[in-house]
Amino acid sequence: MSKIKIRLTWSRTGDFFDIQAANNDFAIWFLQQFDQKSTGFVIEKPPADVSLLADKLTKNLNEVNLFLHQLKFDILPVPQNLLDQKNLNLVHTSWISLVRKEPKLDQIFYFKDISLFHKFHELNQLTHMIENSFVYQLSGQPHIRLKNIFDHRYSPNGFYHVRIRYNDWGKSSWHKFLDNTSEANDFELSNWKDIGSSLEINLRSRSYQINHSSEYLEYCATHDMEPTVNFWPLGNLIDFENTWAQVRTIMNHNSNLSDNQLLLSSI
Repeated sequence: MSKIKIRLTWSRTGDFFDIQAANNDFAIWFLQQFDQKSTGFVIEKPPADVSLLADKLTKNLNEVNLFLHQLKFDILPVPQNLLDQKNLNLVHTSWISLVRKEPKLDQIFYFKDISLFHKFHELNQLTHMIENSFVYQLSGQPHIRLKNIFDHRYSPNGFYHVRIRYNDWGKSSWHKFLDNTSEANDFELSNWKDIGSSLEINLRSRSYQINHSSEYLEYCATHDMEPTVNFWPLGNLIDFENTWAQVRTIMNHNSNLSDNQLLLSSI
């Protein structure tokens, strides 16, 4: 049986994107519950507008290139869409290549124009700032918590683009491990007994699977606890290579609009 698709639609603009569910049974149950009890999800705290960072990066590239041209050095590419990771990769690769090819360039910038020196190094910093900006925290309206009827162990550990944040009462075995709690298996332990309406949409990278660390598994075995996941997976972008940049643009635009709710539906 193929994985079902979930459509995430912004109410104010109609902008949408699709994900493939990590687990069909859970996704169907989750959507049914929230269709009955919630009007949608809202951004908890509007993030920085990544477009402003992209504009600053473009401005710095143009100013640095003007100086590089005067010195007869290779200039750096100035891509149009700097929310696209492929273009960010190009900027970063080109910057590193130039630094390694012309090791004295750093000092030339410094003694010629200290302001331009800082803008030159900001090229690297801004690229990483943009890359790390595509993480969004959302809450269901109203906020609800449901008894989790699914065994937490079915859920594979890894990075997912859309996932549920842990907001159970107590601490999971993962949080017990992080906090190095000596009384680990006690009344406080709660491995996803409840599922809440706190979502994270993380568009930083591609999705991937990852094994639990040996230290965590040893900690669980020592305290006779089941290992669990830090985030409960809901799904990943469909056709990731071709939709990643577009979804980043959709989220960046809609996350800063008022009276805008994210609606989930199966397709």
